[in-house]
Amino acid sequence: MKRLPAPSLIARCLANDSAAWAELVGLHRALVLRVLVRTVGVDGCVGLEDLEQEVWSKLLANRGEALRGLVEAEPPAIRAFLYRTALNVGRDHGRRLSVRKVVHPGPLEEIAGNVPDPAEPLEGAYERLERRQSIFDALEEVLTPPHIERDRLVFRAHYVDGLTAGEISAMGVGLAPKGVETLLLRMVQKVRTLLHSRKEDAA
Repeated sequence: MKRLPAPSLIARCLANDSAAWAELVGLHRALVLRVLVRTVGVDGCVGLEDLEQEVWSKLLANRGEALRGLVEAEPPAIRAFLYRTALNVGRDHGRRLSVRKVVHPGPLEEIAGNVPDPAEPLEGAYERLERRQSIFDALEEVLTPPHIERDRLVFRAHYVDGLTAGEISAMGVGLAPKGVETLLLRMVQKVRTLLHSRKEDAA
């Protein structure tokens, strides 16, 4: 007798399996928090727990409509959905607070899984953060219309949040995975060229 496949994690969540919910949250919480922190900024993080809860609540809205749509989804599609949901929740909150600025990764992101290695020397940690900041500063200079917001989102989704080209494509950015890879390569080349130029000027 052929055995039926085990229910997916999402299917177990739909069945109100508390262990499945804990597993789902554990797998994706760091990503959700990173997106929220970066989107709303330091000033908007007072109610971070409420915003996080709002993200998870989106899965249960309309009698679990979103969850039902993810039952057959692969993990990359689930990550992409949660990324997009957290981004929308953060943006809605930002609009309510009249926050209309792009926030670079800051110290509060450490609560979202970006905790530095305690064994790393202070000087090394400072240099790493300084180098990272210089990359994002250079990114802002090389971004050009008409897709500045999209290109910034793609760059950060990959290099900050660790999403693959397929996951980013699934977010509805209007690019196939190959298109995402091409865009990332082009932006990296521009950033490297600018940083190299600055280094030569400083020499």
